[in-house]
Amino acid sequence: MKVRRAEPRDAAAIASVLRSAFAEYELLYTPAAFTATTPSRVEIEQRIREGPVWIAVCDDVVVGTVSAMRRAEQLFIRGMAVVPSMRGLGAAGLLLEHVECYGRACGCSHLELSTTPFLDSAIALYQRCGFRRSGGGSQDLFGTPLFTMTKTLAPHQTLEVRPMRAAKAPFSLVTESPAVDPETAKRHFVSKLSVETDPADVHFDLERGVDEFVVVDVRSAEAYARRHIPGAINLPQRSISADTAAALPKDKLVVTYCWGPGCNASTKAAARLSALGFQVKELIGGIEYWQKEGYAVEGTLPADAPLYG
Repeated sequence: MKVRRAEPRDAAAIASVLRSAFAEYELLYTPAAFTATTPSRVEIEQRIREGPVWIAVCDDVVVGTVSAMRRAEQLFIRGMAVVPSMRGLGAAGLLLEHVECYGRACGCSHLELSTTPFLDSAIALYQRCGFRRSGGGSQDLFGTPLFTMTKTLAPHQTLEVRPMRAAKAPFSLVTESPAVDPETAKRHFVSKLSVETDPADVHFDLERGVDEFVVVDVRSAEAYARRHIPGAINLPQRSISADTAAALPKDKLVVTYCWGPGCNASTKAAARLSALGFQVKELIGGIEYWQKEGYAVEGTLPADAPLYG
């Protein structure tokens, strides 16, 4: 996945991304508002001339887009969209990072965008990225309700770059312990991959409907109720036994997770389940890094509430 500035030749692909992204919500817009939200190739070419437009590209295919317009000290974001099949893979976050970097470089004091109340996933993304709903009055786009969200940008700081010392260091902490031979290193890293997986791989498989594994949240029932990975089964680590694990399928891989890198409950659970005859992998990073990747969660906690505290 990479992000670059759009060129006029990308206009047709951008129009296609916008139509694909908003098609499922078309009936919630008025006809005029939907047309304004999904501009034509010609209109997008005009946007590219008016201000920066970025595209997210995966395997040479345009899968996401966003554009911006400067208004005095603010940068207004518009045309934010990712095709449904690529949502949750980080494209939206990358696009917003490029917008924010551009805004800082231009000396803008804040970012602003307008969205509709029914775009729940987009609103949750904006909140995770630091946007907050402004206190302005109600708005609408050709009869479709809107509200504004803003993000304040910290003043740009000039960093003092000091030259590295030219003198050669007498020893290296990196090479103090010699590296093993390539074959030994290969066995080690392959062994790690046989017992670990990460949020991106699990999310990618779940999005594609892979059913060769089950995800198990090994935190307490209370923590699970507040927030968990969608579809995860709750089996607290300390309660794992032959009886409590009987409901898990023996013919599928079990993926355990807990809070994050500072929690070893998923390791303990994986050890217990392995002893009971299950094939197990541990989800490194836990739910903390699942959220940091921007993936959806379920539970009683609001989407913008902190995971800890």
